[in-house]
This record gives sequence, structure tokens and C-alpha cells, in this order.
Amino acid sequence: GAPIGEADLTDVRKRWGLDPEDPFRVDEDVRAVYDARTKNLEDVKSEWDETFEAYKAAEPAKASELVRRFKSELPDGVLDALPLNSDKKLATRQHSQRCLNAIAPLLPELVGGSADLTPSNLTALACSGDYQRSTPGGRYLRFGVREHGMAAICNGLHAYGGFRPFCATFLNFAGYAMGAVRLSALSKFGVIYVMTHDSIGLGEDGPTHQPVEMMESLRATPNLDVHRPADGTETAAAYRSALG
Repeated sequence: GAPIGEADLTDVRKRWGLDPEDPFRVDEDVRAVYDARTKNLEDVKSEWDETFEAYKAAEPAKASELVRRFKSELPDGVLDALPLNSDKKLATRQHSQRCLNAIAPLLPELVGGSADLTPSNLTALACSGDYQRSTPGGRYLRFGVREHGMAAICNGLHAYGGFRPFCATFLNFAGYAMGAVRLSALSKFGVIYVMTHDSIGLGEDGPTHQPVEMMESLRATPNLDVHRPADGTETAAAYRSALG
């Protein structure tokens, strides 16, 4: 893992027939390849810009919506739609369900799902069905029992742009997803993680489901905002924070 020393670099350059006194030289044939590639990409961008200008002229409303999504701007009324409900009879995952389904109709770029725990996480979207081959317009993803894959997919959606991805599992299973969750934080992605069943007293499932140390692990992760709401109002505030 140690860096190559100057003596070794000089030796390598000599073995490759390079001038050790000119370390930053780029061969003309290499430069020509990259110059051609740069010109090609400039042409591709110009073609795309012309296509999008024509699209804006033909479909101004749709073009404006596309630009809004890729700028990660919220439509009017989304934050105001979050229900401020402090009903203590409801679990916070039920309040989360209310929040998701309040904003989903107003935020068409909100897509996501659960790692095979939808009935427990309460993350189904009433306004949209599943994303399947026969229903490509669906916004709900059945990720299956693969927490790391789920979080990684959401990272990819956010990295591409135009989406606001969310995903859900039991809090203790965040450990399975931690590599991708950490990448979310490092990349400052806006992935929303809904992690339910956060009590160390979780009963019938036993210690495999009891998140004794998981909250501390998440809170110790730089750039990862962690909210643990106690009622409906705090749950809405958590979503407000997550939406930026």
C-alpha cells in the first residue's frame, strides 16, 4: 500500500522507454485519441441541447417538469401536505405511512420500496402500483430480501438524477445495507431510509431483530442525518428534513 518512490518511478520510465526527466509528457498519439473523444462528446452535447430545445418548444410543460426534477426542486405544496398529527395511539411507522402517502401524489419522482417488509414498514404507495414489466409506470419497487442491493439501487437512482428514492427495512437490518448507506452519506445523496421496528425490546423475533448498537452506528456516520421521531409531528418533521 505504500506509494511508489521517485527512484522506482524513474526506473519504470526508463524500462518503458520514457524520459525520466519529463514525467508529464503525453505522447502525440495518445493526445490525438483524447482530442478526438473530446470533440465527439462536444458534438453529442450540442446534438442533445438542440433536441431538448426542440422538445421545450413542443412540450413546454413536460420540459419544465423534467428540469424541475433534475434540479431536485420541490413542487408547490409538498411540504405543506405533510400531516402534523400527534395521535399517540398510532405507531410512528403508521405516521410515516401517512406522510409518504400525503406527499407521493404531489411528488411524482418519489420512488422506492421495501426489502420484503412492506406490510411491516408500511411503505406501500396508495397512488401507484408496483414497478413491473407489465406496469413500467409503477413507482413501488419490490426489492426482495437484499438490503444492500436495495440501498445501492437507490443510490444509483439518485446519482442518475430526476428521482427521490426511498427504501425501508427493520432498523437492525440496516447493518446488511451499511456499505451502500455509507456511500449515500459520502456522496451526500438524498436517499430516504425508512427504518422501522427500532426497539431493543422487539419481542417475538428475538435478538436477531433487536437493534442494540445500530442507532449509534448510523449516528456516527458523517453526512448521515438520523431522525428518531416520537410522534406524528416529529415524523412529519423528519420527512420535511429529508426532502430538504
